[in-house]
Amino acid sequence: LDFGFVHRLDVPSSGLVLAGTTHEGLFALKWQIAVYAMERHYITTNHGYLRGGSMSLVSERIDAPAGENARSLTSDLGKPAQSCLASLSHLRFARAGEPLCIMAITIHTGRRHQIRAHT
Repeated sequence: LDFGFVHRLDVPSSGLVLAGTTHEGLFALKWQIAVYAMERHYITTNHGYLRGGSMSLVSERIDAPAGENARSLTSDLGKPAQSCLASLSHLRFARAGEPLCIMAITIHTGRRHQIRAHT
């Protein structure tokens, strides 16, 4: 029974489940997703440094081919996607001296592997 089920984030890794517990809550959540009113915030560690300063808006289209192991990539043929990236800290990985960036990311759409494709 999936009554109240609204969205599941990152299905292959048993991600977060969003559900409405009342009819009003269910439809309010579905409406927020449909009009992109629901914000999704993430803190990530990325290889390299964020280019172009500490904040960046990425509006590249994402092509997410079917298939469990298919990798999502930015492509003019993909669906619209928008992410806001903010650099919180730069550091170097101790063993290899590899540059890393701690980032706050807000996605405004919900494309498959959007954060990977936009970073």
